[in-house]
Amino acid sequence: MPSKTVYIETPEMRTAKKNRKQEKQDLFSDVFSNTFGLLLLIVLTYSTLTIAFSSQNSVVIPEGSKILSTYPPIDVTDNPFQNEITSPNEALTPGTTANGGQGIASPETTGNNNAAGSESNAALISGNDINKIAPYFISSMNMVKSQSSSVTNTWKNATNYNNIIDVNGSSVLQKIAQSLMNSFLKEETPNTTYTSRDDINSFFPPAGAGSCNLQTSDIESAECSDNGNTYQITLKLKADTNPEIGQGSGSVANILTQSQITDPVPAFINISNVMCEYQGAVVQAVIEKKTGHILNYYTKLPMVMGFTALSMDGSIGLQFEEKWEVAW
Repeated sequence: MPSKTVYIETPEMRTAKKNRKQEKQDLFSDVFSNTFGLLLLIVLTYSTLTIAFSSQNSVVIPEGSKILSTYPPIDVTDNPFQNEITSPNEALTPGTTANGGQGIASPETTGNNNAAGSESNAALISGNDINKIAPYFISSMNMVKSQSSSVTNTWKNATNYNNIIDVNGSSVLQKIAQSLMNSFLKEETPNTTYTSRDDINSFFPPAGAGSCNLQTSDIESAECSDNGNTYQITLKLKADTNPEIGQGSGSVANILTQSQITDPVPAFINISNVMCEYQGAVVQAVIEKKTGHILNYYTKLPMVMGFTALSMDGSIGLQFEEKWEVAW
């Protein structure tokens, strides 16, 4: 029978074996740490690049941009219509359209005796009395929702309100702010016409509301000027935060929805604590005096939007403008 070889492990051998085991553990730990760090870097780089290049027309955010503690007053003296109906170069009178065809019929042919357009009421609203101007304006707005034959969105524009951008020095938060601004900051001339009652209520300001629920307590100032056959009413609302559709700023203009804010940002980045601080919506309406019919409608909606992303707070300033034409 062959002899069996027996190996005797000396203390020195056991120490060497233990040292080799420790070296393997240290090597594994170093490799794991380096690999995990590399993966984390790839994820952060991917998220940053995804946001940064989500739009071909990137908005460049100035270095060192900071949010302002106070906001200058909104200019309510601007006249976006210049007393015309369709464009700065083409003035119309009640009863015609941009192509020269028949437009809004006079009360004599329609028998329209709407309270908003009665001569007695029309004579009362010139000036800046909120309590007289507001009911007239609200009645005219409600007629658009319930009686107009069509509404056309002729122009839309969005700008960086007062250059407000606050990213707290974070490059990642800057990319998120840039992504949001890329989705909003644009000028358009859609010339989209809505004819069904559902579409008019869904798109004409306030979008999604079947009536104007403006309260006199929402109004900071009002002015009505007499332009012959038409009145031009200008309202500036009080500042408000996160109003609902149909309330406050949302009673006269198309306010931002939650999905409009979160959709431009990749799903793996959570946007929370969204605060839409509207700085005083401004609206102007050209209204046919005899009927109370709104012919043109303009909205200017300045706001500061605050948000939290990646446990950091940021703010951007946005201002939205829209022009509408109404046919009867």
